[in-house]
Amino acid sequence: MLTLIATPMHLVTYATHFEGTLAQLVSAQPTLRVLGFGRPWRGYFDKVVAMVEYLETRDAVDVVLFVDGFDVNVGNTDSVESYFARHSDVDVLFAKHVPPFHVPLVTEYVLRRQFGGNINAGVYAGRVAALRTLCAEALRRREQCHEDDQCAFNVVAATA
Repeated sequence: MLTLIATPMHLVTYATHFEGTLAQLVSAQPTLRVLGFGRPWRGYFDKVVAMVEYLETRDAVDVVLFVDGFDVNVGNTDSVESYFARHSDVDVLFAKHVPPFHVPLVTEYVLRRQFGGNINAGVYAGRVAALRTLCAEALRRREQCHEDDQCAFNVVAATA
């Protein structure tokens, strides 16, 4: 018999203003927490800094699902909650970045040279304790990755 341990799951996005699918996402997900709203946009690492601040308010065992507020729609989060309940050995899941390019050389250049891998910073989920470590390590790579959070997450994952 499989016993699922329920831990709270929190749905989070980062957006400084309404654009793209954010209004639809907010309407469809009443528990969605929007970080950064109304603040000036200074760069991609604003998302990481806001996430660090948010994670400080959560319990280490909680699960957080981060989605890009401008181009992601979320139907329900049951499968993410269920996955983390069944897999206590998994700390963080990332979406795989699949670029719309059909030219292998261009795809390889973008993924390897630009982002350092195929981890997509637009959708990821994890246990708060692990996300705290991920974000702290990403912040250490801020300069190395030229202010690109997706590059930083790829660098961190490659060294983990």
